[in-house]
Amino acid sequence: MENKSIYHYTGSLGLLGIIKDQTIRCTNLKFLNDREEYNYLYSVYVKRHKDDTNGLLELLKDVNNNMKELYKIVYDSFGMFIELNQRDSYAACFTTNNDSIQNWMAYGRNPVNYSIEYAKQDVNNATLYCGRSNQKKIVDKLCGVRENELIAGSELLKYFVPRFCKVEYGVEHFPDKVFSKFLSDILSEMNAAERGTDGLFNKTIESKFSRLYNEMIFSFSSTKKEEWKHENEYRIVLSESTIFDGNKTVRKTGACDFISWRDSNGMLIPFANFPISRRLIKSVTYLAQNNPQRVKESLELLRSLYELDFEIKESECSLVI
Repeated sequence: MENKSIYHYTGSLGLLGIIKDQTIRCTNLKFLNDREEYNYLYSVYVKRHKDDTNGLLELLKDVNNNMKELYKIVYDSFGMFIELNQRDSYAACFTTNNDSIQNWMAYGRNPVNYSIEYAKQDVNNATLYCGRSNQKKIVDKLCGVRENELIAGSELLKYFVPRFCKVEYGVEHFPDKVFSKFLSDILSEMNAAERGTDGLFNKTIESKFSRLYNEMIFSFSSTKKEEWKHENEYRIVLSESTIFDGNKTVRKTGACDFISWRDSNGMLIPFANFPISRRLIKSVTYLAQNNPQRVKESLELLRSLYELDFEIKESECSLVI
């Protein structure tokens, strides 16, 4: 039976940010626990375009021989396009593992740590409706009411595209089907171009490249090595919203003002905040080194002050922090 809940493991500052500020921290993928985040699938992708023809041959097996060279040109062109147009992505991590000793060990480095439960569908809907001015009531319910924003997430959408993603593990999830569909669309456009203008055709191709690139970016941001499979992870992914200018990507003006920074043993870690309503919290589980009763009392007071109704649980794990 599919688990309908997901859990975000964090410390006291993370919990306070979610309840007090109604935001969850999305960290730049280059600074998460896995040092190969993002680069894993990206490096596989680039290698396949440069060195390995098996993936291309598989895509071409049902293609008319007269069109194979055209497919190869498009395939190689997109490989160069994606290398030249890298962008940053940020992620908040969740898991389906409830009160898991492995997750406590990975994310619980404080004297007291917390696991916050959400309904998976609520988090997904928050990314879908974030910043939508025509759905204010739904946005207020999912993303909270912001002091300086009429619509929660409206500022975020100026610089990022949010999506809720299930993390896949291993290269067998490489999105060849997406690329195959793209190639088929290109063929159709090429046939149509014989009856149209080159300018219109080139504009259409550029648009399709951009859409495919966006899909690939989310794949890069939500694929990890098989060794991380035990984490059963989901993510809110924020992909930088950028402007394509010829062969390079240009960041939107003001993006630096939206990025925040935190200290980690002297290293500056960039992150962006995603708006999420405190009322979506279903439960908070705590793992405390000392004074678990006082931790519970502080959570009860926090819950009362913000008029929330989430369940408070003590971890059953025997982990000594």
